[in-house]
Amino acid sequence: MTEEFWNERESLQRIRDYARERLAGPWAVLGVVMLRAIANTPPNVVIPAMVGTPASLNLFVGFVGPSGHGKGVSDGVGRRYWTPAAAVPEFPVGSGEGLAAAFQPDDEGTPELEAAIFSTSEVDTLKALGERSGTTLFPALRQIAMGEQIGQKNAKAETTRVVRAQTYRACLSVGIQPERAGTLLQDAGGGTPQRFVWLPVSDPHAPDEAIDDIEPLIPEAPGQLVPAPGEDVYAIPFPDVARAAVRQHRLRVLREDPDVDPLDGHALLTRCKVAVALMLIEGRTIVSDDDWRLAGDVLKKSNSVRAGLIEATETAARIANRARALAAAERETVIEDRQVRRAADGILRYLRNHDGPQARSAVRCSIKSNLRVDFDTALTVLVDAGDIAVRDDGQHQKITLTEGGQVLQLPAQGWTGPPLVHP
Repeated sequence: MTEEFWNERESLQRIRDYARERLAGPWAVLGVVMLRAIANTPPNVVIPAMVGTPASLNLFVGFVGPSGHGKGVSDGVGRRYWTPAAAVPEFPVGSGEGLAAAFQPDDEGTPELEAAIFSTSEVDTLKALGERSGTTLFPALRQIAMGEQIGQKNAKAETTRVVRAQTYRACLSVGIQPERAGTLLQDAGGGTPQRFVWLPVSDPHAPDEAIDDIEPLIPEAPGQLVPAPGEDVYAIPFPDVARAAVRQHRLRVLREDPDVDPLDGHALLTRCKVAVALMLIEGRTIVSDDDWRLAGDVLKKSNSVRAGLIEATETAARIANRARALAAAERETVIEDRQVRRAADGILRYLRNHDGPQARSAVRCSIKSNLRVDFDTALTVLVDAGDIAVRDDGQHQKITLTEGGQVLQLPAQGWTGPPLVHP
């Protein structure tokens, strides 16, 4: 899938060409536009209750690429292309409690601010926040993705922040460096990666030729996205093919099919959100078969990017483990060489202080007990160096200091020379 996706409809072509005109990654710009289309949709506009209750449209997008490769550029281009009349407030990502605080619910639990985009250009920010003692960030993000009740009830009214379900619209934008993606990927057990759309900031097929000027789009809010009298929410109509896919997956989970991953349900929900975003970009109010199909293409791209990240983080982990193992082995070698050098030093000192050949056992007992394990190695090193001679009379070994033998001084910081290994 290269250009086929973009050529499916004019709205996608325009996004691709607008991105390339400004040297930004088309997939990333599409992600920005989808986020903003969803963020400008009222929180009571929902995905119908295909499983359980109606689901929130709250959308999370990860923009993947090495630092400095264009996340900021793509974000700026997407903003400029999709310019609704009313801009949604944006906030940096904070703690779980801070996310709820952004909406500042009134006494009825209804947020005074009903929509916000949270963002961070570095996924390490999420890691740092997630590692704080008592943090609730990742559980809160999973709740927000589902539009569930967020916040906390405290003893004091002034510190209580509880935002009711389906009363807020929250979208999340995260810059993800491939080698740092483990922060999100390691929370797969909770379903966090499946709640993200993963899109690259690169454009391997960027043309050499400049693109003609493409005008920014000033979207008009689709009409008729209002609840019917007596209803709290407006459920966007979905095609039968989407309902069938969701229903089939849910039945397999209920029947405990061993070949189905329950967390794939989050991926299906994410596909529903993308389908709605593509619908909104077209200015329509009903998700079509094509919206659902194209959303599947977006998720295929997302899955491909995520698979690449998993491979990258596993490779980085292997490299780190190998480096740690080599460092540990090197430390052991240095320690071992130092021990041998100290044992050799002790042997020479003893021989210099005692005239004539000395019994091997006496020489061995003369060095510290913790060095005796290296006695034989040290003896071989000294013989090879010509510093001592070892003679065997058939019953006992005698060790003699040669004319070239001299006391070896150990450097203050330990031996740093070549390994003392007998050939």
